Amino acid sequence: MNRINKVTLIGCGFLIALHAIASFFPQPRLWGVNLLYYLPFVFRWILVILSILILFPHINRAIGNFLTDFSRRLTDRFKKINRYYKYVFLSLIGGIFFWAFRVKTFLLGDSFLRAREINLGAKLSFTEPLDFLLHVNVAKLFGWDAFQTYAATSIVAGGVFVFFILLVRDLVGKDNQERFFVFSIFITMGANQLFFGYVESYTLVYVAMIAYILFSLGYIKKNNGLILPILSFFLSVSLHLFAITLLPSLLYLIFSEGPKKTETETETEKRKDRLVKYLISLGIIVLVGIGLSLLQNFNPEKKGLGYYLIHPLGKGESSYSVFSFSHILDLINHQLLVSPVGMLILLTSVLVFPKKIDHKDRVIRFLLWLSVFGLTFAFFIDPKLGYPRDWDMFAFSALGYTFLGVHIFLKSWREAKMGSLRYVTISLLFTSLISAVPWIYVNASEKKSVERFEYLLDLDEIRSAYGRENLAMYYNQRGDSQKEIKQWEKAIKLTGSARYITNLALVYYNQQNYDLALKELERSVKVDSTFDFTHFCLAEIFTKEGRYDEAIAEYRKAIKFRSTITQYYDNLGALLANLKRYQEAVLVFEQGLKANPGYPSIYRNLGYTYYNLNDFSQAEKYLQLYLQHAPKAEDASEVQQVLTKVKSRE
Repeated sequence: MNRINKVTLIGCGFLIALHAIASFFPQPRLWGVNLLYYLPFVFRWILVILSILILFPHINRAIGNFLTDFSRRLTDRFKKINRYYKYVFLSLIGGIFFWAFRVKTFLLGDSFLRAREINLGAKLSFTEPLDFLLHVNVAKLFGWDAFQTYAATSIVAGGVFVFFILLVRDLVGKDNQERFFVFSIFITMGANQLFFGYVESYTLVYVAMIAYILFSLGYIKKNNGLILPILSFFLSVSLHLFAITLLPSLLYLIFSEGPKKTETETETEKRKDRLVKYLISLGIIVLVGIGLSLLQNFNPEKKGLGYYLIHPLGKGESSYSVFSFSHILDLINHQLLVSPVGMLILLTSVLVFPKKIDHKDRVIRFLLWLSVFGLTFAFFIDPKLGYPRDWDMFAFSALGYTFLGVHIFLKSWREAKMGSLRYVTISLLFTSLISAVPWIYVNASEKKSVERFEYLLDLDEIRSAYGRENLAMYYNQRGDSQKEIKQWEKAIKLTGSARYITNLALVYYNQQNYDLALKELERSVKVDSTFDFTHFCLAEIFTKEGRYDEAIAEYRKAIKFRSTITQYYDNLGALLANLKRYQEAVLVFEQGLKANPGYPSIYRNLGYTYYNLNDFSQAEKYLQLYLQHAPKAEDASEVQQVLTKVKSRE
């Protein structure tokens, strides 16, 4: 056994042992490596023993021979088909796999908050403008609720991800064994959980960042021009602002010198080339700056940079500071979750091939910029929900060093002429699966997902309030109001947040216990009189109780504090119309359309209001627009009947 196989054996053995031991001591702070604990006992040991057996050379060789033979037969059968057709087919297979093992609960991340914003008719999100806009329009196009929308786009993004990884495989690998090595590393990353119907705003940007790396490597290798990395950079930043971490690597890409040009190039041409690069870079920086400035002005919360940074750099908790033990341990857990063998490949390359690493290699330098700023982001940005729940926001941080490790490893392997990659590939593949398989299983099982989530709440008492919020919403979806109330009460006890108090009031409101709901809402106003949703809920109760003037006042307050939520305008306009204050209602509905012209029910309500004003041409216009925006709505036939009456009166 050569040196690199020995290092691989030791590294893989350590990771397997770490996961196995952590499964018997499932401490909350080992959340990134204790996932085997949630598997049935028998399957846990089958996976562990199988992973250990793979490290034995003769067993590894037998499995490697089988996979090689199977791959060769498959390749021979489809070799005449265009590779892009094959890649599309494999992407579809990937999408089916993601759908089959899709997430059964939406407890991690900000899933419930994202969904609520879409369902309330919000049009813009400060941190993920394009991502939010796309989901709003997909929901509108197909008539889906927010959860269906995010889940569907997640799975579609997964198919696109598979396609890009196949292209990466071809770009990085020189032969079949290298290509299989590359594909197996990236397809088993824990970060790919984003594609299993995951409800959050990090899925599309993750795929866009893969595209950015692919096109950037293609530019360095002269397979494509600079325009593709630039466009994929802007796409990434538009999908989510944290993609700004790509900017240093893009600037390096622009200014790094490629292979020397012909000696006939004049000094004037060189100066001209440098000027063009400076202008491109300046243009990129200016556009990014303008975009950030505009988005900041649209951001109703006006949070400064300190809000997003961890203590002591920002406004994070003092108990969870940059160099605290819990934070460092969370970072390690996270990297072991999202890319369990990525760091192992990089360390193996550095240990075995230290003299073969070319520090002038443009690919290495580009990936170093990517790695450093990705990990810096993960190190200094405050995980507001706690790292185990905000894992998705930092999922991209492993991409840079995983690509870097793969590149250095393969390049050094070729130069050392070490022969077959089979042992290393199979060992890393099964070691990666010992983390990926239980991670997928836990999230695909409702019972196990809830069990793990409740266990994670013991990590941090203050941050667990966010978790209580998601659990409350989870029980709300299942109609278990008693468990929902308990979670809201626990969250309120921890933070006293107006948002939690208002949501508790909403439970009582849905139970038609208006007195209790009103009592909680009044408490919420005392805590934070600017929280828009509190005023909206107050307006709803006042409407039910016939206190219309007070309801109108509360609706207007909700709009004042957050003018981008279309449902506020819709409900206020509907109330004014019911009070026969039609002219006022029209003005409110029109304001709502300016906030979000894609919100269907406003068109219907405007049509009815104009009908009551005997303005039949306007009534016809808006009722037709409603049917165009919501052709499958439950009241579509009723609206069509009214529209027929309107036409007969014109």
